[in-house]
Amino acid sequence: MLYYKGQLCFFYDKNLEEFYFMPYALDGTIDFYGRYNTIHPVPMTSGTEDKGSKAQAQYLAELKLKCVYGIKLPEELRVEDLDGSAVLLHDYTKQLAQTIVPRVNVNDPLLDVMAECVPFMRTALISSTGINGIRVNDADQQQNVTDAARSVENAALTGKPWIPIIGNVEFQELTNGQLGKSEEYMLAMQRKLMNFKQKLT
Repeated sequence: MLYYKGQLCFFYDKNLEEFYFMPYALDGTIDFYGRYNTIHPVPMTSGTEDKGSKAQAQYLAELKLKCVYGIKLPEELRVEDLDGSAVLLHDYTKQLAQTIVPRVNVNDPLLDVMAECVPFMRTALISSTGINGIRVNDADQQQNVTDAARSVENAALTGKPWIPIIGNVEFQELTNGQLGKSEEYMLAMQRKLMNFKQKLT
């Protein structure tokens, strides 16, 4: 829940006699430190129009919970402290704002980069097998080369070992011949994974 929402409130509902973790919204003022004084829980998901969801949203909107920031000693705790109070939980340390970006949104760009390492490595391995471009004179010849490339294990599984080029200049190589080693991509992915784990801790 913290991964997808970023922050939750922890409270006890005396009517339902249960403890709950729920997202929340400001419902009142802030204190001298910019912290929320009072909040109300909001449903985990929204967008449904059934009566049950509307009733739940209405019920949670009517709950006014006082945010507790201090720590009480065990001998100071009272049963009344549970009623109408909430503790705010955050996935990671807040900055000036009282809301944070959910971890799912923070991690997505990093995961995208890590996911690209494997296809980049595979492309480098395919390129190292001696794939070259074939010069063609017109579009008809280009289509022939494309069809030929597709027939070779579906163009080396979308790698396209032959690249048709329309023009009078012969291009023997499409790159400068420098290919990244496959282990370099795996090392890059490993470093990203290590950074990802450090952020989680």
